[in-house]
Amino acid sequence: MSSVLRPAGVEAYGLDLAGRASCPPRPRELVVDGGPRVRGRLRAVLLGVALVALLAGCHREPKNPYERYVPSAEAARANLVRVMDGWLNGLSARESGSSKPEVHVVDQTRRADQKLARYEILGEVPADNARAFAVRVTYQGTDEPEILRFLAVGVDPMWIFRREDYDNIWKHDERMKPADRAGEAAGKP
Repeated sequence: MSSVLRPAGVEAYGLDLAGRASCPPRPRELVVDGGPRVRGRLRAVLLGVALVALLAGCHREPKNPYERYVPSAEAARANLVRVMDGWLNGLSARESGSSKPEVHVVDQTRRADQKLARYEILGEVPADNARAFAVRVTYQGTDEPEILRFLAVGVDPMWIFRREDYDNIWKHDERMKPADRAGEAAGKP
């Protein structure tokens, strides 16, 4: 049998029925194999794409849209202490806020002549969409303590509400009809 010349790097094409070398495959039928390096890179790229797709699907949406506005317990408590210390030192609700982070105090129930003798933060209490604390206060001129609740909302700025003021805001919002919110008269058709 005579030897058949083949192009360099091409394996035997096979023999036809007459024992002659068959024709090489047409160019569109050639399989290009880049070897283990190309296959390894292709696997790495496909794995990377799959990983990115998986991570994109793992983004956790909060169950409650207000969740991101609820401050941490530590930050809320620290700012409540600053507000209560301000009240203890004779500052008004407006003056007892702070600048870092910016803290606003809403306490419409506090009278201007109401001075605080002492206070004790009893602990955190349950609240919706806010961080809430129970505080035992004693006013000057009385020995009878009173328990108040304060709620912290926001991160920067943070708002510290007395519970009654917080409830009034939500009740007012619920009582308003959609037309009222748009600035129209509620009775107009």
